Amino acid sequence: MGMKKTVSDLRWIVFMGGSLVINAKDYKVSEIKSIVFTAKHHNAKVFIKNAIYLTTEDCKSIAFTGGKEGNVTFDFTESDFSD
Repeated sequence: MGMKKTVSDLRWIVFMGGSLVINAKDYKVSEIKSIVFTAKHHNAKVFIKNAIYLTTEDCKSIAFTGGKEGNVTFDFTESDFSD
């Protein structure tokens, strides 16, 4: 298994043109918002797995940071696989 990417790594990936799939369990809400903010300004998308572990208020705040263009997708399903 690979190493978890830092927020800086992920922001650089977005800056270079990539979109991301991230695990909500791996990052603080403030970190997710930082990644989403960068994605918004570089026309990238962020897909957040395990969003079931975020509060509704956190999800609303993250979505607001991403703008109204649908830049953020939340996966509220629970995975049977260990992430």
